[in-house]
Amino acid sequence: MSAEKTHGTNERRLAKPIRLFLTGQARRVAAEVRQHGTITAALVPLIFRADVEHLAFLKAVRTPMATTIAGAALAELRRHAKPKKRNKADDSLEESLLKLKGLPKEAFELLKEYLHDLEAQPFWAGIQASTEKRLTELITGGIADGLTNRDLAKLIAEELGAGSAARALAIARTETTGLMNAGHAAVHKTLGDAGLITGKTWSATLDKDVRAAHLSLHGVTVKPDENFNVGGFLVPYPGHWSLPAQQRVNCRCLTTTKSAFEEGTEDEYEDDAELINLMAAAGML
Repeated sequence: MSAEKTHGTNERRLAKPIRLFLTGQARRVAAEVRQHGTITAALVPLIFRADVEHLAFLKAVRTPMATTIAGAALAELRRHAKPKKRNKADDSLEESLLKLKGLPKEAFELLKEYLHDLEAQPFWAGIQASTEKRLTELITGGIADGLTNRDLAKLIAEELGAGSAARALAIARTETTGLMNAGHAAVHKTLGDAGLITGKTWSATLDKDVRAAHLSLHGVTVKPDENFNVGGFLVPYPGHWSLPAQQRVNCRCLTTTKSAFEEGTEDEYEDDAELINLMAAAGML
């Protein structure tokens, strides 16, 4: 499967729990408003606990995000261990890689570190802050229009729920890029130390939506442990959590590597059950 198709599959997989959370959230908030007494904008922090919603949201996306990052790492590792053309001189290295049942411990630690750092970023809390702001606007406007609690609840359910699918896809697309590239990067040191790769190349999605800064990086190759310069920001790969929103949101760029055994893009790693078991055993979940 091509990298673009794998990205699409992963982003849809991540978008589903996000969409379900957001639509469920809209229904829950609407129910609170419907059952409440007199509604004022000042009651929004009581009706919508942003801190609680934030933790619940992270819980909803944690496993699919971990599955994506670990799947990308395993696919990258196994891609380089499955040659189209074999050289006898490489047999021992190839065979040793094929015997790996999971990821090297070092790679697992890098995945855990990325997920930990990712969850700590303020943009996650910003998702709930945005919802709270919109809820305040709806309640303020509804009160001004003389809406009853029932009518206001209906409005909230419709307005907050209406954009859930598009919002979920935007979040999922953004995070899938970072997760897949982080998964690849986690095994690049192992592959580089083994002499399997000598560099990583920025691969942009060449369509009308590609950013100029990302297009200028298309085809640029750096060493496995070096950074790319993305509009003045130094990062190890596209979609890194440290990038500002204007260089990160909806980005679909990936990194590719050349193998000593074969050339191409990673296969999709589909066995979620095995991935989850591996991650649980490694303390990632």
